[in-house]
Amino acid sequence: MAASRQFIAVNFSQGQLLDVDTLNQLSNNTVYLRDQMVDAKYQYEWGGVVDINVKLLAGKTYVPPSGDQGPIYVTIGFTNIFTPGCNPIITTGLQTEGGAKFEHCLYGIGTYHPDHRGFVAKVKVNPAYPRGVFDQHMHVNWTAVGY
Repeated sequence: MAASRQFIAVNFSQGQLLDVDTLNQLSNNTVYLRDQMVDAKYQYEWGGVVDINVKLLAGKTYVPPSGDQGPIYVTIGFTNIFTPGCNPIITTGLQTEGGAKFEHCLYGIGTYHPDHRGFVAKVKVNPAYPRGVFDQHMHVNWTAVGY
């Protein structure tokens, strides 16, 4: 059954009788919500799995050129989407015209491991380019999965 592309809130008044149209809209809303949700599982590093309340957050963060050799540190916050104590799984990519000229890694905010607050991306010039500088615009693209 395909839901409509629209979620329509359904409210009831005391003593209101249910009708076919209202029940159909409730059913459509249920299918719509199911179609829109992310079906995911989060596995803890020690093996436990969470499959309820799993959240996905992604973004693109601009890194301006600085003209020096860096490194450049970019802090990326998660806006309170993840539960305190969660250590989201984070994947990152560097979008730049420089290709292999740059490399990056990530840390937590004030800690070694990223947590529910966010992370710090460290972007540096690849040692294979000893005279390289941050002379171009780039972005850190990232995706985080947690609970």
